[in-house]
Amino acid sequence: FIVTLPAHESDSRVAAASPRRDPAAGTVPVAASLRSIRILLVEDDDDTREFLRVALESAGATVDAVTSAEEARRELSGDAPDILISDIRMPKEDGYSLIQSLRNAGMSTPAIALTALARREDADAAYAAGFQLHLPKPIDTTGLIDAVANLVQNHTVH
Repeated sequence: FIVTLPAHESDSRVAAASPRRDPAAGTVPVAASLRSIRILLVEDDDDTREFLRVALESAGATVDAVTSAEEARRELSGDAPDILISDIRMPKEDGYSLIQSLRNAGMSTPAIALTALARREDADAAYAAGFQLHLPKPIDTTGLIDAVANLVQNHTVH
């Protein structure tokens, strides 16, 4: 059997009634919509990649989803996305190595690390590698959408 659940609550009355804070960004959510935001999602797990792609697209984003660091580099050879979201633990090359190589090549696109590694030391390692945010799995899609909106808004302001 198949169970279908909504990936993102879009009722603005619900969002207005209970404002959430993103502890990583330290701000109130800026938008329920990711319209006109282009995201490169790097995730090796098929189910997680598809779940996140659908959630982000349902919020209005355009999502290019790839399975590896190598594929991410190919995607990045064209126009840079507004934001990069990458898993950390991937075969062949992890997310830390990916973001370090991109930063060394001069890419300044904001990036979010998604990982099951949820200790404070893991967050510190993500920041040191070049990520702006560290979000532990399992992913709260509403929190991810809010984090993307805040990060893109803050990046374009500066």
